[in-house]
Amino acid sequence: MKIIAASAAIVVAGFSAQAATVAIGGTGSTGAGGFTSDLATTDTNNGAYYQGATTPASNWVWANDPLVEYGQVIFTFAFDLTGFNAASATLSGLWGVDNLGEVFLNGTRVSWLDFGYSAFDSLTAFDGTGATFNAGLNELTFFAINAGGPGAFRASVTVSADPIPAAVPLPAALPLLAGAVAAVGFVARRRKAA
Repeated sequence: MKIIAASAAIVVAGFSAQAATVAIGGTGSTGAGGFTSDLATTDTNNGAYYQGATTPASNWVWANDPLVEYGQVIFTFAFDLTGFNAASATLSGLWGVDNLGEVFLNGTRVSWLDFGYSAFDSLTAFDGTGATFNAGLNELTFFAINAGGPGAFRASVTVSADPIPAAVPLPAALPLLAGAVAAVGFVARRRKAA
């Protein structure tokens, strides 16, 4: 019985998947990249903004063409889960905004920051809880709103998922082996009948 249990454990362990990093992203010219915006952006900074490092790297950016002192700037991080098990996907990140904003994964809100210093003097963690990952293209959308004065946005994102294992081809000798076993069984049955 112990041998059977040990064999089963080895078989199951052989099929366990390991999560792989699908995509990383970070805002700013020295960030990890991967973010797009509906407006042209540039690096920005202010002594009141959180200055700590993130992994992956990121820094503060804001729209500069035109400069948005009142209004919304949309930032998007797109990633593709083709070849990965979407049910195993995880997303984690940090973000901040001067003044307020929301984060959506494929249309489902996963985080928001209310107006105030806490929206930019620290970064807020977020994940994909409550949202559904698509088997192909996914979009993480940030709506950053500036309510006057300087505006800024910063985000850092990591997406992981289990790879879909490649199909294992049927060995060419397997049908021959099955035929041989059937033939031996047939011959043994004929001998027994005779």
